[in-house]
Amino acid sequence: MTPLYIHVRELKYRCLYILFTLVTSLIVAWVYRYTLVHLYISNVTDTLYTIDVGEEMRIGALISIYIASLAILPYTSYTYYCYICPGMYKHEYNNTFYKVIFLILYTITIYIISHVYIWPNIYSILIGTNMGATAVWGVEINYMPRLSSITLWSVIVPSLCVCFSLIPLFIILVVPIKVFRQYRKVWYITSLVLASILCPAVPVLQLWCTLLLCGMYEITLLYLCITYRRV
Repeated sequence: MTPLYIHVRELKYRCLYILFTLVTSLIVAWVYRYTLVHLYISNVTDTLYTIDVGEEMRIGALISIYIASLAILPYTSYTYYCYICPGMYKHEYNNTFYKVIFLILYTITIYIISHVYIWPNIYSILIGTNMGATAVWGVEINYMPRLSSITLWSVIVPSLCVCFSLIPLFIILVVPIKVFRQYRKVWYITSLVLASILCPAVPVLQLWCTLLLCGMYEITLLYLCITYRRV
């Protein structure tokens, strides 16, 4: 049995490794902060708005911290896995490895989808409702958001999408597999009801939404069976 001070010392060094990696990533992201700002808003608008010095520093720091944290996510997860794996049993070792890899890929995928598809659509809706809403002396006034708000929401929206998408994973960790299999028919009926409420009165759209919800349920059940080696 390993003494406690050895575990504490190992934890200290691993935290220092993560901190060093984070600081290095922050420095690199800060050097390329203007390129990152262009990258963040390039998929929603081609116009850059002037900002003052305080906003420039705040936006640069926000983007740098966000990108650095996202960049070191695989290394942080791997370091955490290396710290806890010596105290695991053989079956726990394999399951944890698959879960860590799945969580990393899942988070990055949700982030990419929300940044490339969801956030540009939200931005276009906001611009569509604000542009040309008022006319002064016969001239339309376009209410365009500042660069600070564009950059801020381009960070907030993907983050919210990732947080909300992690809720089903927490449900998976709590609910046993037998409950998923037992209430499969109930979920099918619930999916049909939700599709009829959320979707427009178009049978094709309602059917597509029902199949999507049922498919998500089956994918979750398949993941549980593969992870826990139970059918």
